[in-house]
Amino acid sequence: MAIELVAAKCPCCGADIMLDNNLESGFCQYCGSRILVQAAVAFQRVVVEGTVKTKSADFIIKAGRLESYNGEDVDAVIPSNVIIIGEGSFAECIGLKSITIPNSVDIIEKAAFSECVNLESVKMHKGVTIIGELAFSECNSLTSVEIPESVVTIGDGAFDECSNLTSVTIPESVVTIGDSAFSGCSSLTSVIIPKSVTSIGRHIFSGCKTLTALTMSKSLYYDSYDGDKHLIADNLKALDSITFYDGEEFGVKEAMLLPECPLKLKFEEAIYDEKKKDQAEQWKKQGLCEFCGGPIRFHKCKYCGHHQY
Repeated sequence: MAIELVAAKCPCCGADIMLDNNLESGFCQYCGSRILVQAAVAFQRVVVEGTVKTKSADFIIKAGRLESYNGEDVDAVIPSNVIIIGEGSFAECIGLKSITIPNSVDIIEKAAFSECVNLESVKMHKGVTIIGELAFSECNSLTSVEIPESVVTIGDGAFDECSNLTSVTIPESVVTIGDSAFSGCSSLTSVIIPKSVTSIGRHIFSGCKTLTALTMSKSLYYDSYDGDKHLIADNLKALDSITFYDGEEFGVKEAMLLPECPLKLKFEEAIYDEKKKDQAEQWKKQGLCEFCGGPIRFHKCKYCGHHQY
């Protein structure tokens, strides 16, 4: 009997394969599993409309853990039999522009998508519970991220140096946000940390120079001190206010009571600038250098060399 090859998909590893339609069963060329031909053919015909299909053979999957991706697709869809996206599995995939993560995925491990510099879209379905350390670090083309309502932990540096990230949605399911989780997100303008979060790491917004609005629980704010250093305060000079869930807006008046608060630093700088301006005017009226208060001779300060007219 002549061989009649038919397109099929391995139910075990998701690979696209060819099987002999005249046989009851066959073997997957990729994972070696013995499979029923008609079941594999039926599995291959299941198509989700509007979804970009990636060749399943591009994924190396072992016992539900995606260990590496060898494809070159611009838009990749992770197979639904993946439970863990392994460490560095997509790292430095510079051609990748979008990734779809199915609800079967529970854990995104360390640096899974790190340095995917052209990654613009992440579709993360409900099911993920842990976004690991540096998972999306240095994904410079990401502009927004919606974290699903299943995530409990956002790891250290998870979105570190995502310099074009302007918005992030953190759901009520999140309990822990690790060190430097959003550090270097220099385009981020506002963040709401939900009431569910009970622990935040050090410098989670370090280098977020455009962050102007922050909402969080008052207890979390007061608990996030390390001696005299506030763990979220680093480089937050653009911050205008912090809003607490009881409706209180935490402004410069309250900020003066707390050490190293970004609002306190901003307020103290404003006071310093105003005092400096008043002092300069007084010196100038007295015929002294407006910069250092030194004596002026022939329109030039004897001490600092400033020319004054």
